[in-house]
Formats: sequence, structure tokens, C-alpha cells
Amino acid sequence: MKIAITADLHLTNRSKNPERFEAFENLLANLTAMGIQHLVIAGDLFDVHQSNYTDFEVVCKSHLSINIHVIPGNHDPGISSRVIAAQNLKIYTQPELLHFDERGLNILVVPYQADKSMGEVVANSLPDLHEQDWVLVGHGDYTGSLQYRNPYEEGVYMPLTKRDVQKFLPKRVFLGHIHYPHEKDGVFYCGSPCGLDITEVGRRRFLVFDTTTFEVTSFTVNSPLIFLDEMITVLPVEDERSYLFQKAKELIKAWEIQTEEIPKVRLRVRLNGYTSDKTQLTEIIKEIFEDYHHVAEPDLSRVSNSNDLERTNIAQTVRRRISELNWTNAAVEPSSEEIFEQAMRLIYGA
Repeated sequence: MKIAITADLHLTNRSKNPERFEAFENLLANLTAMGIQHLVIAGDLFDVHQSNYTDFEVVCKSHLSINIHVIPGNHDPGISSRVIAAQNLKIYTQPELLHFDERGLNILVVPYQADKSMGEVVANSLPDLHEQDWVLVGHGDYTGSLQYRNPYEEGVYMPLTKRDVQKFLPKRVFLGHIHYPHEKDGVFYCGSPCGLDITEVGRRRFLVFDTTTFEVTSFTVNSPLIFLDEMITVLPVEDERSYLFQKAKELIKAWEIQTEEIPKVRLRVRLNGYTSDKTQLTEIIKEIFEDYHHVAEPDLSRVSNSNDLERTNIAQTVRRRISELNWTNAAVEPSSEEIFEQAMRLIYGA
């Protein structure tokens, strides 16, 4: 059997954040088309406590072929079946073992608890697992991958450690809380199905888990918003316009945004480096990205003035050499752009 998994929808109400509901409805429509009958939401279905959940209930009742299993997160710890009513909805306020098919794969769902670690809850549940294959679904921080943090919430939330994973040996782990989609050590973060702001960039996804093969597949959510946040390094070359247009062409190609998706894009452009004319630079950037909706004016706060072409030639040589190196792109290491920025400070004496 295949089940779908998502997290961190942070729903409010349809009038305030219609895009989040639209993304959720698109996800459910995809599941109907795929013949998937179960959706597990790994926490933070809602952004804050509400007195009325009618908008969400209406969506549930419009997709009765899908059973929706909700694990409360740190944003919605108080939700329960007493405050939300839909016949295809179940909210788990205590750890519970689920079985979705005849094979009987144990799926342990763990709602968020502020005063506990996930490893502690798993340890207490192990006697019920009888050394069988099992899968964990919860909401919190995997401390083996803390380079991806939730920028809005300081501290560590219901942690699961790498040692926990190695000790208890779940076949797969699915977590909510971190909105950046990624996987490490068999621990999967779905990411938010609709970007909440400019920090949640690119197309969003949901996961499908095969309970027989343990295969995990990613599918794109047709979200009404696609956030893009770009940092562009500029140099005061002789033909700055052509230089920037070429860089932008490469950037836009890497986005892989289809023509029909352009209206969905919400773009922030930040620049660093050096220019001979800041006013002209601003105008060029606006012209380059005129087809895209900007969430703010181009940010030139990290751009300094310079018209020293000799230093520019040196900087271009350094940039070329840096690009030829084999970068690991590890989140804990500086990026090639960050290294080049520091090199420019030396070259230009900033």
C-alpha cells in the first residue's frame, strides 16, 4: 500500500491565506488521482489555535475518499476531534501504532510533546513493536541534521538523535517541523507544501511511502506561490549590462520555471559586490526581472562603488579559479559565493 505524507501546512483561514488552502486541495486532488487513500500530516497543520476550523472541515468533507491522519505539532498541540469534526479525519493526541494494510507494518505516530524527546517516547513504545519492521512519524528536530533549522523558532523541539535512529532501527522516519525538504540517515523532512514566505523557496512537495518496498517518492505540489530568493554577485566590468543579463539568463534557466508558472513567482533579488553606478544597476536588475513579481525592491545594501577595472580583472580571474574547484556544497561549509565575496573584500580593500 502507498500512503502520502506531508507536514507544516500552517493553515489559518481561507480569507487570510488562501494559497495554503489551495495547495492543500491540490495535494488531495493528486492523491485522489493516484488512488491513494491515506494522508498523514506530521504536525503544524494549523499555524495557531483557532476558535473555528470550518474552512478546513469543508476541505476534508470535499475529499471523503481520503483518510486524513493528523499528528499535532508545536503550533497546534491543542487540536483534537472535539474541536474539529470530519468523518474522514482522525487526530492522534497520544502516541499510537497504525496499520494501513494486511502486511501489518507498524507505523508509530508521535504527536509533539514539549517536555519530551522523541527518543524517550519511542523507547516507551518499543515493547509493542516486538522487533518487527516499523516506521516513525513525528514532529521535531533531527539532531543529526541541525544545519537545517527552523529560522522562526529558537531551540530544539522534541529532538530525535542519530543515536536513537541507530538504536531503534526504524525502516524510515518522517518528520515535520523543518520546512526545508531534505533527507539524511533515512530521516525525511517533507517540507511545507506551500511556501510560507520568501525563505521557503522553489517548488514544494509531498512524499509517498510504499509500505511494502519502503520506497519513498517525492511529488510536486501545484502551489499557487513559488518563492525565489537570489543573491547575485556583481562586478564593475566595462559592459555591466551585458554581464548582468548573461548572469540572469543562467539563473533563470536554473529555476526551470515554465511560462505558465511565472505569475506564481514571488522574487527577492539581493546583490553584493561592486559597481560603478548603483542607480544604473538598480534599473538593469528591474529590467532583467520585469516579468516577475518582486516582494521588495532590489537590495543593494551589500554593493559598494568602484570603477577600478584592473581589480575587476583580478576578481574575474579569482572567480573563474573558484568555479573550477570541486565544491561539496555541504550546508555547514561556506559556499563558493561566500568565498568569492571574501576574496573581493581583499581585492578591493573593503
